[in-house]
Amino acid sequence: MAGWEAWRWDVVCNAIQIAMCSVILVVLIRNKLKTKRFLAEGEGRDRVIPFTQEIRLQSIRQQTELALEVILKAVQAEQLRLQQTFDGADARLPGAGTAADAASAEHLPFRLGEDIPPVSSGSSAGRYEGVLGLAGEGLSAKQIAEQLRLPSGEVELALKLRRAAS
Repeated sequence: MAGWEAWRWDVVCNAIQIAMCSVILVVLIRNKLKTKRFLAEGEGRDRVIPFTQEIRLQSIRQQTELALEVILKAVQAEQLRLQQTFDGADARLPGAGTAADAASAEHLPFRLGEDIPPVSSGSSAGRYEGVLGLAGEGLSAKQIAEQLRLPSGEVELALKLRRAAS
């Protein structure tokens, strides 16, 4: 009798779990269909990303660039150590440091703080006058960043802030 009772509760628990899984599946399928219908109607296509979300995305992008630069420096240090090890054996690694040096020269990390030299004048308000002036001449954000030796993300952010302010 006790074995029958335990088996019955086990069946009841399994039935409840199956019912809950079924409800979850129905909800997920309904949400998926609702999302497809929403996108098919075109309501979500032309939405503009909110400004605060754009700022968050830029921040994440810049943090990622910094992390990748740290990783690149670690890889370069390891390549140098490995090259020094191979120098004793008079063997050269193909392309050791050349691609990494080129990537490091292209990439300028996001800089935050007082030690950043101003772009055009000493005031913090006029710091991006050079950026805005070059943008007025029709240069792209990447071209401006290369010319002023600023990170491209910082230049893009300055231009977007200027557009939002006007």
